[in-house]
Amino acid sequence: MPQEYDLTIRYRAEDLYVESRLTAEETAARTGASVSTIKRWAVEGKWSEMRRERMETRRTIKANLVKIRGKLAQRAADNPESKDIYALARLEELAQGDRKKESTEPSPAPVVNPRSIRTPGEAVDALQEVIEKKLNMLLAVPDTVSLKGIQELEKALGMIAKMREKYAPGKTGKKTQLAPETLDAIREQVYGL
Repeated sequence: MPQEYDLTIRYRAEDLYVESRLTAEETAARTGASVSTIKRWAVEGKWSEMRRERMETRRTIKANLVKIRGKLAQRAADNPESKDIYALARLEELAQGDRKKESTEPSPAPVVNPRSIRTPGEAVDALQEVIEKKLNMLLAVPDTVSLKGIQELEKALGMIAKMREKYAPGKTGKKTQLAPETLDAIREQVYGL
């Protein structure tokens, strides 16, 4: 049975995913909910559709504002003593603020080619990298750190330590394969599946 979350977490996740355009993984890291829960909420709430609609709305608003600014500029030029000059100045201030905000918004996560993992040691290294990235993302926004997120990281780090010990180079003379349970544990920790 899926874990229940406070409704405020779901609303925060929706805002991060839809408005801030974060990925499910980034949203999970910032809210403490699992990636699979974020993906489920996104499907249930049609967040991707909402994201597209909001982006289209923003584009339309920007286009309309450009037209309005042009008309106001023309009216202000025609009558320099009109209130249109004040309105135009105020609109320009707002537009400048929007441009600054856009430049500080997070860019979408880069697409990374899947990593080829051939040995248990490479799997452990890959998992370690993922956990370090998740930890860095979590610490980047301290007010989103949750007990659940910390517990998940602790569990993942413990799993990595056990795997490092089990698959240490030279421990066995034969080549070892990852056990299906280990692969499942990796998938669960990395992908939330």
